[in-house]
Amino acid sequence: MSWLPLLLACASTADDSGGPCAEPVPTWNNGGQAFFVQWCDSCHAESSPNRYGAPVGVHFDTLDDVAEWTDRLDARVLQDATMPPGGGIAEDELDLFATFLECSLPE
Repeated sequence: MSWLPLLLACASTADDSGGPCAEPVPTWNNGGQAFFVQWCDSCHAESSPNRYGAPVGVHFDTLDDVAEWTDRLDARVLQDATMPPGGGIAEDELDLFATFLECSLPE
């Protein structure tokens, strides 16, 4: 399931300049959390019964958890494409994920 429908239904205003943070901006509530549930939480939820080798302490249950790992998420998901290990994330979802990382995380 794509988070694109959620994003379009719950657009957030962040930047009217047409830059990377122009509307609609993906946020934790309108798709970011759904992305992590779908693609990451089987290994990276703190309560995951089998982390399949995911490092202890690297979990994505909250927006603050995700913000702590922004650089690594960018590297592993977007740059190296080594996460998730089986791949499968559609290009449009990767584009939204990149915007989410750039525009919607706490400083």
